[in-house]
Amino acid sequence: LKWAQGFFKWERFAFGLYKLRYVLITLFAAMIIFAGITLPKLEPDDELPKLFPAEHNVQRFIELTEDFFLSEDLPCASYNECVTHAGQVADAFGLKPPPTPPSTTS
Repeated sequence: LKWAQGFFKWERFAFGLYKLRYVLITLFAAMIIFAGITLPKLEPDDELPKLFPAEHNVQRFIELTEDFFLSEDLPCASYNECVTHAGQVADAFGLKPPPTPPSTTS
């Protein structure tokens, strides 16, 4: 690889950028103009993208909490009330709570 040692030098790179400066400026200006014309024509999606398949537990949890917190009437005013209500809703959907972590105190 002795031939490659002098292949890339910053002087050559800078000289190449200097020679192509107008081409690069024109290219980036054209890309910005194209994006400015094209992007306003795109219509936004009505739904948020799904991170997981619909039957995945995490996706079901995301949708459940999204629906719960987007509703106008939250049935709880404190953290404990929300935990109790979330447990009731999870039971209604048939979701099992995760196991409790092991205790570190002996």
